[in-house]
Amino acid sequence: MAAAPWARPVLVAAGLALCLRAGLFVRASSVQPGRFMAPDSSEYDRLGRALLHEGRFAAGPGAAAHTRRTPGFPLLIASVYAFGWEDPRAVLALVLLMSVFSVALAAWLAHRMAGVRAAWIAGLLLALDPPSVIASGLFLTDAPFAALLLAAVAVALCLMLDERPRSGRSALFGTLLAGAALTRPLGLYLVIPALLWLALCGRLRPWSPRATASAVAAFAVPWIVLVGGWQARNQMTAGAFVASDGPAKFLYFSRGSDILVQRDGTSFEAARAQLTASIEDEAKRTGQPAERLYARAAAALIARHPILFLRSQARWLPELLLGTGAAGVSLALGLDAPGHAGGRAAAGLVSAAAATHLLLLYAGAAWGLWQLRGQPTGRLAAALLAGLVLYFVILSTGPQTYSRFRVPFTPLLAVCAGCGLARRAPQAAARDPSSSQ
Repeated sequence: MAAAPWARPVLVAAGLALCLRAGLFVRASSVQPGRFMAPDSSEYDRLGRALLHEGRFAAGPGAAAHTRRTPGFPLLIASVYAFGWEDPRAVLALVLLMSVFSVALAAWLAHRMAGVRAAWIAGLLLALDPPSVIASGLFLTDAPFAALLLAAVAVALCLMLDERPRSGRSALFGTLLAGAALTRPLGLYLVIPALLWLALCGRLRPWSPRATASAVAAFAVPWIVLVGGWQARNQMTAGAFVASDGPAKFLYFSRGSDILVQRDGTSFEAARAQLTASIEDEAKRTGQPAERLYARAAAALIARHPILFLRSQARWLPELLLGTGAAGVSLALGLDAPGHAGGRAAAGLVSAAAATHLLLLYAGAAWGLWQLRGQPTGRLAAALLAGLVLYFVILSTGPQTYSRFRVPFTPLLAVCAGCGLARRAPQAAARDPSSSQ
């Protein structure tokens, strides 16, 4: 029996991704042992251990209930540690495999949308993406979040092609998206574009109003159960009906500091210290924990300086969109080490290759989205992919932004680029991505 046409590009891209990611991790570990533990990693590790040994979501024995992080990644850590492998490297092995899974899934999805050539292009672009390769070797949420998000998108595109939406697919879409949101708080607002997109499907597809309402309800139930359930847990344990207070804190200190820098001409350190003192004074005055005050303080600061906020959004976009990730690869390979023979030349080649890769990714994605516009289902696919990319660009830009912040939406760009660079019109309307053809 002949292999399915998508099998070869999917397997080759996944194999290449595995070799690159594992090889870079081994090399980076030899150059700088422990490099895989980023500043936030130790807190994730403590949360996972507390879940395993105490059955509590807290940052250590006797610590208060934790509400800043969401439970997805700590639960993954606890699950791995439960097998007796209480070593962060065991978790990293699974994180690396999830990054490889994203490559395979991107190639598969591109094949369903535009054929075998698109699968090769999408798979290879994502396998070779420097920020994604680097993130796969970090004890952080990037790779698991990207894998769950891409899986949710794949299910959504399958749902879109149904003449009558299947409740099971819609529920799976909601479950995967909720899982992504509970893995990284950045995804907690994904429910908004997802519901808007489902409503758009109801208008452009031959779905009856009743069928559309059923699809929306099936999507919403797992989101309410999972994300709403976590909000209820935070309300009961910490008095805060939020899934995470991390986004509000990030907004307050990241965008807030940049607003003060622009307004007062001060440094980021001084601006952050000023904001910290302000929130602490407010906490003393009101008797509330600072975590409960960040959202209101951030909203008030933005309302007073809307133009500065918009400037802050715009001026950091080059850091997010144009950073190639080449510096991280060079650092992991030790090319910048003193006395490294040919290190500078090798680093230059890495930079040139990364810049070329980024150009192909963006040009191909733009052309792919343009090609998708020509069909009703193609327009819906483009709306979902472009809408999610825009969502992450808006929420990710800021003073702390760099190329790693692109990792969640790079698989979406790779799928679009596969469709665009395949040099033929995507066939999103011609076949059901859930089929085996």
